[in-house]
Amino acid sequence: MAANEPKIEDPCFKYTCAYQRCLGRLYSEERCAVQFRRVLNCCRLNPGSSKVCTGFKRQIAELEEELRKEGLDPNDPSTMSLD
Repeated sequence: MAANEPKIEDPCFKYTCAYQRCLGRLYSEERCAVQFRRVLNCCRLNPGSSKVCTGFKRQIAELEEELRKEGLDPNDPSTMSLD
């Protein structure tokens, strides 16, 4: 990157870091499920905009299928909460 180019931040990086911090403290994927869901939802909200999301395609597809089974529209922004 040239010195005069603007730095582009990864929109999902902070959620990935929060998930990693949770895993580091609690050593449990199950207990960090909320943080992981935030990562997936961020990836769904920002398709193609985040490098950290490239490894989560299968998990995103599984989450969207789970939402469909619950009768929810996976493209509805209300199913993509980051809170």
